[in-house]
Amino acid sequence: MVALLDGQTLFDQHKFQSALPIPKVIDGTHGRHITLQAREISEFLGLYDPDGDPLYTTVWGYGTGAGNTSYPGPTILASEGIPITSAGRISFPWDIFCRSIRRSICRNRRSTR
Repeated sequence: MVALLDGQTLFDQHKFQSALPIPKVIDGTHGRHITLQAREISEFLGLYDPDGDPLYTTVWGYGTGAGNTSYPGPTILASEGIPITSAGRISFPWDIFCRSIRRSICRNRRSTR
């Protein structure tokens, strides 16, 4: 049987040790088109295992491309009266998703690649 983690003890040992994440900044103050992509990434969210080692969690992050994805996603700077256009793209793991649900959904989907 797997022992449950003692959350209160771990919290007391590690509270306030992790800095708050500071999102990357995209400068749109002069107007531009921004395409943000959502991707699965692994992030340290301040959780530790019983040995005190950091645990990484799979989350959906946002960014402008591979290697530039973060959680939380970036802050977009804008200026009043200067338009910014944006588009979103999701790098969704369809192969895993389709194995676990009705296949009819996956047959009718549009490719995200």
